[in-house]
Amino acid sequence: MKGLLSILGLVIALFISSFARADIYSQVSYQTPQSSNSYYCIGSSYSDVRSVASSPGECVSLFISSWNPPYAGNDIHNCSETPTFTDSEIGNSKAYSCEWVNKQGGVVVGNIRYDGFNKTCPPSEYPNYIYEKDDDGDGQADRCFNPMELDNASQCQNTVGSMLPALTNTASSVCVTDPTTGARCGFSRSNMGNSYQANLEMSCFGNDEIPEYTDEPMPEPETCTKMNSNLMVCVADPNEKCDFYGVCQDDCGYVNGNFYCFTPCVGAECDAETPPNVDCSATPEHPSCVPAEPEIPENCTKSGAGLICKEDPAEKCDEQGVCQDGCGYINGTFVCYQSPGSGGGLFDINIQPIVDELKALNKKFDFNTTDKEGRSDWGSFDDLFGEEDMQKLRDDIASKKEEVTDFMEQVKAEFASLFSVSSTGGSYDDLTLHLSYGDFTPKFWEFFTQWAGIVGAVIILIAYLTALKIILGDNK
Repeated sequence: MKGLLSILGLVIALFISSFARADIYSQVSYQTPQSSNSYYCIGSSYSDVRSVASSPGECVSLFISSWNPPYAGNDIHNCSETPTFTDSEIGNSKAYSCEWVNKQGGVVVGNIRYDGFNKTCPPSEYPNYIYEKDDDGDGQADRCFNPMELDNASQCQNTVGSMLPALTNTASSVCVTDPTTGARCGFSRSNMGNSYQANLEMSCFGNDEIPEYTDEPMPEPETCTKMNSNLMVCVADPNEKCDFYGVCQDDCGYVNGNFYCFTPCVGAECDAETPPNVDCSATPEHPSCVPAEPEIPENCTKSGAGLICKEDPAEKCDEQGVCQDGCGYINGTFVCYQSPGSGGGLFDINIQPIVDELKALNKKFDFNTTDKEGRSDWGSFDDLFGEEDMQKLRDDIASKKEEVTDFMEQVKAEFASLFSVSSTGGSYDDLTLHLSYGDFTPKFWEFFTQWAGIVGAVIILIAYLTALKIILGDNK
């Protein structure tokens, strides 16, 4: 049974994998673009207008609203179209003339040319669908997409920890497009400036003009190799260069499945097969030496990239008890979180402090102790969860375990009623439905009984080929 489930799991995984590589535009919703006519309006000497409008009448209104002296303010009426003529500036166009009260006849107020049929995003009913997709290459939008949906479909979280060389690309941020799926993910230049690293806060489907990344040659050495006169690239250990969340140090990341770091070097150091061993205390000016971190104040503790500091609530909260962002009580102690380089600004909140506090609480969590032992420093938690609550939780867990066990036994019994397996082979009973008008054996079950051997053999063959591919791939 376990073998059959494993085979089915492999088949399902293959299906999911193929679906994941599908075009992202087929996985999300879209809307029809806003459609409108466009007219190019050029006013005559009487009306100084250079504009685009959605109708000839809108052009005429623009002409009249900008009517120049001596005719400004006159009662304009009887605007009509004149024969089409060729204008040096806008080509074939239609002129419109108007009459006014104190002058006989008409005067040409401007020329209007039909500029085409425009399709734009977003449609008025769906203001969030701002990303335009030109499917037929005519320069017009054919579908409008929500950038947030496209970002989610791109699964850019999978790029965390990856790196792109940035020696010839000059932009501060770039987008990388998967030619197979259309997925687009953003990368930002590192602080050291030699690489781009994944930036999940970027969107490559918004209105910002972010350039596409131009591929650069990237060596893949077994140890180190020289990039230029002051830079080398070396194999590195991601466990030493990346944190728990997969965020890596500047100029370090995965390239084609291998982990590298760009390392500054000087002179002959760049030709070595190992990164330079630099004593930054003796040579702090060496390019690979980063400035020492500032000293942590006595009332603070480092947490992630920022600090948690004990503060006086009287200084951080108003008379109504409303405190500054990032400040509050943890285990009865009033603290504030300071993000790196913020100078005390607390809007860039890091989840690391919360993780640290949960870990600390987890260490104190002990169901086997008596009341107030193991939970003595939980502060207000003791008022919320007493020993009676804990016992109820233990009883609920035991009850759920029994339900799961009974369900598993029921499933085993159901399968045993269908299949009879021995050391030399197996068989199964017909699947019969007992209906009010008689017993009925479904046709699909007859098909299964006739072709089960072939279907099973095909599934097993697929599983073996998949396993072989995985094994050979891992040995490369």
